[in-house]
Amino acid sequence: MSRATAEYDAIVHLLESDSNTQGDMLPALWNAADARLKYAENALELADFDAAKRSYGEMIGIYEKACGFADASQGDDLGGLLYDWGCSVTSFAQCMLKLDAQEDAMQAIDVAIEKLKSASSFSLGAIEPLNAIGDAYQTKAEIFMARGDDNSACESFKLAMSEGFERALRSNASNLDGNIGIGEASMDLGRLCLKHHDIDGSKSSFERAWASYQKAMANTEADPGGCEERFSVVYNAACAANRAGFVDASKELLSMLIICNGTTLEAINSDVDLQQ
Repeated sequence: MSRATAEYDAIVHLLESDSNTQGDMLPALWNAADARLKYAENALELADFDAAKRSYGEMIGIYEKACGFADASQGDDLGGLLYDWGCSVTSFAQCMLKLDAQEDAMQAIDVAIEKLKSASSFSLGAIEPLNAIGDAYQTKAEIFMARGDDNSACESFKLAMSEGFERALRSNASNLDGNIGIGEASMDLGRLCLKHHDIDGSKSSFERAWASYQKAMANTEADPGGCEERFSVVYNAACAANRAGFVDASKELLSMLIICNGTTLEAINSDVDLQQ
């Protein structure tokens, strides 16, 4: 990734030196920003937090520069650029949250939501920006929870659904990411309701989570990814089923996961969502 970022930087520098190649600046900068995102994510996995934060900062500056070269009237994919920008800043906010830099995380996630909403307006009918808005609001809710502000977290989880995942599902009711997003946000909302002794609220949220995961598992056309991603969806569905009171359905899903080496009895027994 270091070589990739260096190569893209060299291309950008070369294009900047020639006025006849300014039209190629947008894709060059876009790729340079994307390379820094991947570098930052890899650095984060290696616990090199300084390198991750530095690379994220460089990425944001490059996206800002790239936006100056984007012209939708000339056919440039401004919606796509804003979408990638918003997703990248969401990743930066999640990095800051892991570092317990809550103020930086909150500032970043507000920027991400703004970019993703703009992306949605430029890419009418596109589902991806809507699901990304849902993901961003979920991240914002996690920041609020880290602050101990459960009320604001609840509102952000609700916005994740109403402004993001529900809008995506209105365009395509079987959309996999939308249904998984509703399931995840509903589970988080249900846990918060339980924490504050709102039994009716928790019951409603868990039931909605289970219904959404059922739709996700029934989708045979979309692929959530590799085995780990598929196992994760089924495992989370089992948690939702158990929380919603469908214990037999939960046990059936968990039995299938154990047979496929998708989970272990130790993991099941230690998960509060799977307690009877």
